[in-house]
Amino acid sequence: MKQNIIQSKLRYVIFIFTAILLLGLSACNKFVATPIPTNVIAASVALNNDASIVAALAGAYASVNNTAPSTITNGVLFSDEVLATNAASSTTILQAQQNTYDVTTDYDFYKNYYQAIYNTNLILDALAVPNTLTPDVAKQVKGECEFLRAFCYYRLINYFGNVPLVLTSNVAVSSKIPNTPVSQTIAQMIQDLTDAQALLPAAYPSADRVRANTYTATALLARIYLQKKDWINAEAASTTIINSGTYTLPTDPNAVFIKGSTETIWQLYNINGFVNFAPTFIPLPTTTVFYQLRPGLINLFGANDLRKADWIKAGTDAAANDYYPYKYKARLATTGDSTEYEVMFRLAEQYLIRAEARAQQNNIAGSLADVNVIRARAKADALIATSQDDMLSKIENERRMELMTEEGLRWFDLNRTGKTYAELFPLKPTFTAKAVLLPYTTEILLANPFLIQNSGY
Repeated sequence: MKQNIIQSKLRYVIFIFTAILLLGLSACNKFVATPIPTNVIAASVALNNDASIVAALAGAYASVNNTAPSTITNGVLFSDEVLATNAASSTTILQAQQNTYDVTTDYDFYKNYYQAIYNTNLILDALAVPNTLTPDVAKQVKGECEFLRAFCYYRLINYFGNVPLVLTSNVAVSSKIPNTPVSQTIAQMIQDLTDAQALLPAAYPSADRVRANTYTATALLARIYLQKKDWINAEAASTTIINSGTYTLPTDPNAVFIKGSTETIWQLYNINGFVNFAPTFIPLPTTTVFYQLRPGLINLFGANDLRKADWIKAGTDAAANDYYPYKYKARLATTGDSTEYEVMFRLAEQYLIRAEARAQQNNIAGSLADVNVIRARAKADALIATSQDDMLSKIENERRMELMTEEGLRWFDLNRTGKTYAELFPLKPTFTAKAVLLPYTTEILLANPFLIQNSGY
């Protein structure tokens, strides 16, 4: 990574306890994901007590929050979920939709995720030296940092492939780290998350499930095992969450994405009164639907499927035949507390992970049972399957419907199953095989002479 990028653009102030006090929050309360000033205080000075270390952790969460809107709005364009009718008005939107991004295209993923990684490494380095922290606080913060670091790398490898694996806050070292094989980064992610599982309790450390608990780490592990094709461990991880008794599926799909949903495993704190990307998806009553769900996705839903009725909405007037994502319904700030937070991990996904892992082990009955739990909530007809291939195809479609427009997961699914080119080329004649990975920008490459550009760029 470029040293001056980390020192200027990528650094957030770590010592923000005074600001948090002014906001009336404490180490036990939910974090406020506000931008943090740009000056830096050395870890040896700032991160030596409970208050400062928890405040620093808030900065790490804030860095992840800052990436969320771009992840959603561009991730749905990379795949076959959404068509932006106004794409020609923006070069980056058009490139996302046509998968024609190049070394000048910057979606801020690399910068923001490495900013979060820097913050977590800074905290972890501080925890490794003598300090006056309460042992339980040190344990909790370490587990959350290891989870956040793994989460950032999960996103980075799925966008860029062989990214530098940075495990230190020493910029002189991190700025010279070359591409690391994905397999090595995955091994580190599993190690981090296994540690986090042991360090974090089942109880959430703050309100609203905006900080990680042990099941948050387990949920990410389940995703990673699925990507790694480790079906046994993927099934075991998802089963741990499903059988925990901590989470339940709301009977009403409209209750899935509210702040207090019983299905949520982890969500991002919302300070705006609405989820950041909601205004992009939800048009004004009299305007065109600019982000339209593609017909291939809409047509998957059965006529009686409540997800179609509750999570998809038609435009008005001339746009009456255009449909847009409506999982989050608050377009602007509302009075009082926010009613919706962006959900990152939820129980339904864990059923789908287990269903896929079971199908890959030829446990068709168990796989069907998991999928049908989700379909029953949506009042959709129960599925049957005639073979392993048939079951896997049905799971793919169920993931498209249940997880549509969430975190760009469809893009990740296409890439991990090797179906990206086959599915996208018929829709996008501009799609080429190299586009399964984003390119490193010229700025990033100039910053790190040891970094090799992705093939084809």
